[in-house]
Amino acid sequence: MNTIWYFGDSYISPPERHKNYTAKSWTTMVSEAFQEYESKNLGLPAASLDHLYYTYDQNKNNFKSGDIIVIVLTNYLRIFLSNEDENDDHPRFMNCNFIIDSTGTHFHQEGDKYYDFFVSEFYNEKVVKSVLNIFIKALQYDAIDKELKIIVLPTDHHTFEDTKHLTMGITKKLFTLKSVTHMQTVKKFEDTKDLTSISNLFLFPEVREYDNTLANHLDFENNEVLANKVIQAIKSNAKTIDLIAGWKNI
Repeated sequence: MNTIWYFGDSYISPPERHKNYTAKSWTTMVSEAFQEYESKNLGLPAASLDHLYYTYDQNKNNFKSGDIIVIVLTNYLRIFLSNEDENDDHPRFMNCNFIIDSTGTHFHQEGDKYYDFFVSEFYNEKVVKSVLNIFIKALQYDAIDKELKIIVLPTDHHTFEDTKHLTMGITKKLFTLKSVTHMQTVKKFEDTKDLTSISNLFLFPEVREYDNTLANHLDFENNEVLANKVIQAIKSNAKTIDLIAGWKNI
């Protein structure tokens, strides 16, 4: 029996990894459309590209010819930290201004030695993007060598020179999966709060509360839109998936 594998962050992670267990994820819809496949979702909220590389590498020897691999490329300014507790299955991650672990989110600001040290010494955007390009090349090799269908969906805008052996999500600078989340949230709160000029909507408690009712930061209709885009790409063996057009409530 072949498998659909899912890798990435909160835009792909399974419902049990989120606070709300009732919202229906687009990955569930994709799996339901291909019931002849087993499904394994290894996505994790807040996961970094490093964590993606690690989980992919840990599982690639289990891939079989004919498997489908669906990957979400997360924000590249995250770091996968070592675990304080080897028995804790929730890895620690650091973003520009916070660390997340099994106990919650710990914020750090400029002037905090911890924040200043990590941000100034470890965030090299050019190197991170170069490693990402190497990963994309490795995915193409695996697609050919292992006879896999590999789908790559960026949450941010990325430009890659060569993806001819992959099915690639097409974005533009101001229209990505993250911008769909932003726009649907602004639409949701447009009558009660001016959010149009705020880049991080999750600073507002009511926005975080709303997001916790969703699956993968998308409302039900947009989860369905994304699911249909992926389903059709699999069925038609398409080389691209349009992540710009067709969204609802934005």
